[in-house]
Amino acid sequence: MNSQTYQQNTIQIDIVALLKKALIQWRAIIIFAVILGLLVSGLKYIKDLSSYKAALALSKDETSSDDIIKKSGLTVDEQDAVQLAVSQKKQIESQSEYLSDSLYMNLDPMNLKQLSLLYFIKAKGGSDAADLLTVYKEELLSDSSVEKIRKASGIDTRLKYIRELIDVSDAKYSDRGTFTKNSSTDVMKVTFYLPDGIDGSAIKKTIDKIISSYDISDNVASGSVSRISADINTVTDRDMQTSQTNYTSNLNNLKSTYNTSTDAFSDDQKTLFKKLLRENNLYDENTSTRLKESSEKQKEEKETSQNGDSSADAESTD
Repeated sequence: MNSQTYQQNTIQIDIVALLKKALIQWRAIIIFAVILGLLVSGLKYIKDLSSYKAALALSKDETSSDDIIKKSGLTVDEQDAVQLAVSQKKQIESQSEYLSDSLYMNLDPMNLKQLSLLYFIKAKGGSDAADLLTVYKEELLSDSSVEKIRKASGIDTRLKYIRELIDVSDAKYSDRGTFTKNSSTDVMKVTFYLPDGIDGSAIKKTIDKIISSYDISDNVASGSVSRISADINTVTDRDMQTSQTNYTSNLNNLKSTYNTSTDAFSDDQKTLFKKLLRENNLYDENTSTRLKESSEKQKEEKETSQNGDSSADAESTD
């Protein structure tokens, strides 16, 4: 049996040389440690910032109108009065914006220029002409049709304000002439109130196109429509005058009620009121100034009353 000799190689580690090498590379080790520390700190900062933002958002949510009211220390009646005033303020701003921006509300009803179009409707196949009139009215007042009319008018405003200028109705007897009304025939009157400087010719063509191109085959009735006349005239519209007057009067009454109630607020109510206005994005300088003047007036009246009582006591003593 052949014997095999195994040679063992011995690896000697020079500790001194290893330490010497490590000391030579100390700069790289320190730089690596610094970079690692910065990365860890950055990640912790991002995590803490996210937690802070989440807590801040939660804090804002908790500071809702209900929380502000609860912390006010006012009685239920006092709180209700303040909340009612906030609601009135919302209505005033909304209605004031409408009064300012609405074309209809700024027309002159005593000298009203309008485009008047008459269409003869003839129903077919047992359909009712009144149903066809309803279908055409809905189409003319739809968003797509109102958008076309707005472009033709050249008026840069919201669709709802253009829609207010359009009136579609069953023509009155005086407008019908020889055209009768029964189950198979009717006359539709389309009116567009023209603001100053607006030419009605492009609007007339657009309305004609909308009506003539509208497919009624898929609706509840079928038939045909043809235009009888088209006129631009100036009239007096008493109904419009009444509508404008009533709206303005109601808004003024609301403002008067609002001013009276807020002027009578106590200082604590005024503090709560201004907080709620800000919470609802309703804060404005006019409200702030008026409340400040009201508060100063109440303070002056209180001081005058106290001085009067003091004088009376002094006279009584003498």
